[in-house]
Amino acid sequence: MFTLSEQEVPETGRFPLLGTPWSIRLGRASRGRTALEVYGEDALLDVVVASALEPSVLRGAHTHVRDGRALTLAWGVLGEGGAAGPPAAVTFARGLLRTTSRDARATAVGGAFWLCVAEGRGHTVSVTHTDGTVERCRVDRGRIGAGG
Repeated sequence: MFTLSEQEVPETGRFPLLGTPWSIRLGRASRGRTALEVYGEDALLDVVVASALEPSVLRGAHTHVRDGRALTLAWGVLGEGGAAGPPAAVTFARGLLRTTSRDARATAVGGAFWLCVAEGRGHTVSVTHTDGTVERCRVDRGRIGAGG
């Protein structure tokens, strides 16, 4: 399964998340703020800029299915300038009536962001913060590339 350590992510160029259709690129936005670009194959899915004003730690999520194998990626901003680290828990859920869920571990990236990949399709992703509050978002199931 997918694993990543912050030390592996280069500060220039796109970095593939091995075993997944996603890649990321770290960069700089205005005023020297750190930026994260999230790609699905060659399609740009999101650009996130670190900000002290960012009220939301959970930024987005995407599911990709190829050859019967499904993976779901969630990403976001580290709270309070990254001092708190990645979210305490990331939960991917599937189903409307009979919900199944699985927890996964998030990894800090670039000192300002986090990523989390889980096996299977997700309909929603929930992030539990260290203070116990929960943030949720729907998972984008849009196609990326020719095989999405």
